[in-house]
Amino acid sequence: MILGFGLWILWRAKTKQVVLDAKVLSQTLRSIVATNQLDPEHAVLMAHKHFIAALQSMVSDKQKAAELVTKFADRFPNTKAVWRAHNLRNRVAHETKVKVSPAQAEAVRKALIRALKALR
Repeated sequence: MILGFGLWILWRAKTKQVVLDAKVLSQTLRSIVATNQLDPEHAVLMAHKHFIAALQSMVSDKQKAAELVTKFADRFPNTKAVWRAHNLRNRVAHETKVKVSPAQAEAVRKALIRALKALR
């Protein structure tokens, strides 16, 4: 009986979904919204940076951005939009002459905010 209870505790610990801390969520949401004061390219970079930092706070080991998005993708209601935001961020960071419209930057902000809210 004690062994069974111990196994149940281990199983429960492994299957329990980690939630995003309320303080981290509120700070991250404020930071992402504040990127609307930046030029669109910089806004995409900074919004993504804050989004990944929030995801990183939910895991114990350092992981790359794509690994974090993959890890939490099943919990996002808008997985495709999050991947589009991630891919746009990579293009801005690694390619020259990439132009981001204000509408694209706003779409990135909305996608990342929606995904974060699903992690509460």
